[in-house]
Formats: sequence, structure tokens, C-alpha cells
Amino acid sequence: MFAEAIASPQLPTPGTDDGALVSMYVRLSRVFRDRIAQGEWPAGSLLPPLPELCREYNVARVTVRQALGLLSARGLIVARRGIGTVVVHDAATALGHAGLRRAINDPAESNSLSIEVLRRDAVGLIPADLGGHDGGWRHWRKRHRHESVPFVLMDLYVRHDIASLFPKRADTRLKLVQLLRQHHPVPNLREEVTMTHASPEVSAAMECPLGEALVRMRRWYSDEQGAVVMAGTYLYRADRFVLEIRRDLAAVDVSASVRDGGSP
Repeated sequence: MFAEAIASPQLPTPGTDDGALVSMYVRLSRVFRDRIAQGEWPAGSLLPPLPELCREYNVARVTVRQALGLLSARGLIVARRGIGTVVVHDAATALGHAGLRRAINDPAESNSLSIEVLRRDAVGLIPADLGGHDGGWRHWRKRHRHESVPFVLMDLYVRHDIASLFPKRADTRLKLVQLLRQHHPVPNLREEVTMTHASPEVSAAMECPLGEALVRMRRWYSDEQGAVVMAGTYLYRADRFVLEIRRDLAAVDVSASVRDGGSP
């Protein structure tokens, strides 16, 4: 029987903007972390003095201290007596890491990541937000790590007749999309990208703070007849997410796009 429940962190359902619900110091910590990730505050640099940050963001000293405390807890900064607060980890390095880029963007890449299967089971239909297709599916919950840090948690559904062709335990060595392409042609891919934040269950599974910003991707792979054969929801840590997109602009009819009111 194809069922092996190893763990079951629940993926969050889409929600509304949490801007009014998240504490100011948490939001401020995200801004500070972005400044590190973008190289504005590189590794080894001193952060601006506390009074300067208070004036720049128009917040109280306690708010800045709490925000910096979150960054310190994550190992991004450290306070050094007589020197100031120093950036000790360059978050931009993770985003620029070739291995991480390959792990995210190359369907056939498995050497630069570790694959963990958290759950396997059979389901009659896939979730409504992925289309609710019935007919029998196999479901995987997987987590991928790069340099021991989780960067994506996913729920994936492959049509049962195709999934039955996958070699036993190959899902612990290869990405499911690679296995899919080895056993069934999938010329079409549709993707949807939105933002969300980590629920308590996802926070535990992704080893990130509660409310952490996440990139949510939904993907649908379909065959020559347009039938969906694999669909999934992917939750990427925003601080470890790089999506590379290449388009043939020569094939885009700019005049028609502008005429129809779309973006060229």
C-alpha cells in the first residue's frame, strides 16, 4: 500500500495582508534584513547608530532594539563592545550561491541539495486551489535543504498512473519533476507566484521564525493534450529564493499587448 506518513506539517491557506497584525519591530527587522541581503549593509560593516535608525524610520528606540534582536538571534549581526553592531553574515552570499540557484531553477539538479520526504500517500483528488482534479493522485510532502538550511517546503501531486512508474525511493534522490519528465512528456508549465507568511507548522518545518515572509508558488505541468499530470504548492523562504526567468522577447507582439491594455 502506497502510504507512509513520516511527518505532517500543514501548509497555510492563503490569507490577507498581515501588515496591521504583525508587530512594528518584526516588520522593521524584515527591512533591516533586506538591506543586508541587498548588500547595502555588507558583512563586516557597522550598522548605523541607534539614534540614526530611530530618526530614519520614525520609531522608538525599543522598537529598533527589538528588530535588531531578531537579526542577532538569526546570527546576522552581533553587538561588539566599543565598536557597535556589526554585520557578521552576508545574506546576499546565500542568494548569489550558484548551488542554491541551481537547486531552485534546474529541474534536474540534485547534487547541490538534500531531499527529505516528509510524507507519501494516495489521494482521490488534488486540493481545490490547484484545480481540484480527481481521478487518483499520489501526494508527496517534501523539503529541500541547501547547505543544511531548508529553502523550500512543497506539497506535490502526480497522477497515479504516472507516479506508479517511478522507481522505488527515487524520490529521495531526485526531484519529482525530473522523474515525471523521465516517464511522461510534459511540454507545458504554468506558474503562479504570490507571497505569504509562515504559520506555526510551516515555521517548524522550515526552521524559520513564525510569520517569516515566504514566496508561494503554484505549478501545473500538463501533457500534449493539455491534461494536468502534476501540480504542486511550493513555499520558499524569501531570504533563500532566486527565480531565474528567460523569455524570447522577439516572440512577444508588443503592439498587440499595448493595444489590449496589457504590459509589454
